[in-house]
Amino acid sequence: MAIVSVDCLPESLGHQTTFQAIIPEHRSEQTRVLYLLHGLFGNDKQWLQSSSIALLAEGRDLAIIMPDTHRGYYTDMKFGAKYGTYLTQELPEIVANIFALRPDRSRTFIGGLSMGGYGALKYGLSKPSQYSKAFALSPAVDIARMRHESLEREQDFNLIFGSESDFEGSENDLFHLLAIADEKAMKGTAFLQICGVDDPFYSDNLRFKQQFEQQSSSYIFKDRPGGHSWELWNEEIVTSLNWLDH
Repeated sequence: MAIVSVDCLPESLGHQTTFQAIIPEHRSEQTRVLYLLHGLFGNDKQWLQSSSIALLAEGRDLAIIMPDTHRGYYTDMKFGAKYGTYLTQELPEIVANIFALRPDRSRTFIGGLSMGGYGALKYGLSKPSQYSKAFALSPAVDIARMRHESLEREQDFNLIFGSESDFEGSENDLFHLLAIADEKAMKGTAFLQICGVDDPFYSDNLRFKQQFEQQSSSYIFKDRPGGHSWELWNEEIVTSLNWLDH
């Protein structure tokens, strides 16, 4: 296994960025790929520095790609970089060219924590032909509620999502994405959502769970003691990787 830091200049971003990669020593056409997304205050090194992800990857025949998208919510920003295009279109091509990893959909996964959990759910729902499994730890699922209750986020959200009317009912609104999700496509993608009962996003996660359960049988929700913290994420990344194995 190798841990590699890659510098690249994606056209979709227009600036240099980095991503971290955990690459199995004996990769093949059967090697799976997980795009693992960081939270709002993290970067591409967050998972490596704060969790046991490198040790957990041993022996799994799983390449783990950890991009840096700053505070962009894995979205083509209204005013800024196209982080969604980078993550879902350009980054897989870069990974294929550098590491000769081009898995089919059944071997391609996406997951993340907090802001990264939002990204994982967004693309699990909107690009079911690309990802067979998506997991979200303590995801930020209700952007509209966060916007109303946290005025300090307003400047960031205006740059990322545009106005409230721009956001509502758009591809960035997870509740809207879930409402319009194609039933056949939903059956092809499995979802795992985990949140602590002391997390400030817990009530949002429960409402999302209730809607999700009405539309998909390939969905698992787990709640447990704990808050929005690495204590929980370190334990539940084990749950998530084991889930990917089955």
